[in-house]
Amino acid sequence: MRAAHCPHSCRAQRGAALLLAMFIIGLAVTALVVRSYDAAEMKARQEEKTMKALAEAKAALIAWSVAHKDSPGQMPWPDRRETSNPNYDGSSDCSSSSFDLVSQQGEAKFLGQLPSLPSTTPCLVYPGVGRYQDAYGNNLWYAVSRNLVRRYDSPATNPVINPGIITTPNYSWMVVRDSQGRIISNRVAAVIIAPGSPLLGQNRSSNTPPASAYLDTIEIDGVIYSNSDYQADNKSFIQAEEGSSFNDRLVYITIDELISALEKRVVREVRNLNFTPDMVRCTLSGCVKEPKGLKWSSAGVYVTSGSIDATYYHKPDIAQDFNCQWRELQNTIRMDCKTLMPDSKENILRIITPSYPFILDRLTGHDVIRVLDENGVEKGTIGPADNSYFTVSSENPINHIGWPQWYFSNKWDEYIYVVAEEFNANNEGTCNPSSSCLILNWHGQEVTGIKQLVFSRAWSNLEKLAKGEATNYFDGVSKYYGDVAWKQ
Repeated sequence: MRAAHCPHSCRAQRGAALLLAMFIIGLAVTALVVRSYDAAEMKARQEEKTMKALAEAKAALIAWSVAHKDSPGQMPWPDRRETSNPNYDGSSDCSSSSFDLVSQQGEAKFLGQLPSLPSTTPCLVYPGVGRYQDAYGNNLWYAVSRNLVRRYDSPATNPVINPGIITTPNYSWMVVRDSQGRIISNRVAAVIIAPGSPLLGQNRSSNTPPASAYLDTIEIDGVIYSNSDYQADNKSFIQAEEGSSFNDRLVYITIDELISALEKRVVREVRNLNFTPDMVRCTLSGCVKEPKGLKWSSAGVYVTSGSIDATYYHKPDIAQDFNCQWRELQNTIRMDCKTLMPDSKENILRIITPSYPFILDRLTGHDVIRVLDENGVEKGTIGPADNSYFTVSSENPINHIGWPQWYFSNKWDEYIYVVAEEFNANNEGTCNPSSSCLILNWHGQEVTGIKQLVFSRAWSNLEKLAKGEATNYFDGVSKYYGDVAWKQ
């Protein structure tokens, strides 16, 4: 018997099956899209969390450095994997054996995790920076230039940190490059790195994995760059997009950023200190200084010209009093100093300092000291040879009671300039807030009644002061390179 014919019911069943299949496929596609969206959203959240941690760590590290109580600008040693007792314990690991970049065991000394806890022996006790982690729970890593950490090998010393370190550091600054190998910055003071999830070949299962288990290596145009080693001062770190073979996320601090933040602290502290006229660089009548009781001695070989007693003048035994004025000499503002009285050999001495900074504690230049006869005719010159200097001391140093020691040990006195009101014979300020005090145009706003302006680094208006052309009005500070503060 033939099967019953069911054209309408069969077509209906096939249509229902097709709709069901389409529905199932639709559910699968939707699930895939949702899963993909969830993964992308999760990845974005992880990236946001990591970058937030990096930004916060950078701000905290700059604040830690600027607020350093003994040596503002100094940075902590990293929490590195020690060789005698390997661990990452959250505290800085200082080296008292040497100041080399790499230990005898091959471990980088200035690369490790960002210290979160107070430092311990042999470090001096300083607080930690704070604990910062990426989205995967990894502590952030940190590399720092040798220019900015305390030496613990003999003789133990703090670094000298002031604006001069930007262009004349003891060691080269680190470098940050992009994914094409191009230099982003070659004045890098510190680098902070988020390691991300482990890549193929990175084993973090041991108690103290090496840096290479966290930080990545990449090849760019045949050159291998590794964020996990630090064997040269001008070491290159890579800042690149995340991929399957590289997922380090990196931020960095340039020395320019650090000094800019540091200057804000310095000028504000100086503004609040007590000044006397001999501490002031310039008043509105000009820039004059009278250093008393100066002596100097050669730190090495010296050179002479003319007919003078070099044996005496390279290290005089009698101190001299000078009167100094800032003058425009050879198109440059220099400090020009002459002795107030003839010396024991009936000669007048003249010292012309280099153009910047204006200092008198270390003299350089073959003809820095000029010997003149009583009529002002030059008889000869003497000065240190190349790569040497004369050390200058004063028998009557300025009394800086209440001033922080770091201000002088870090030589900020060479970079801070104070322009003050006029002083009377009793060393009292004489400005009238309604007329003769200093006036500052600060970003388009006039600040009046100022008795003292404090600048870091040279400023163009000082040239007018040196030439005696300045009024009590200071303009253009919004274009100023350093920082400024004032006392009213």
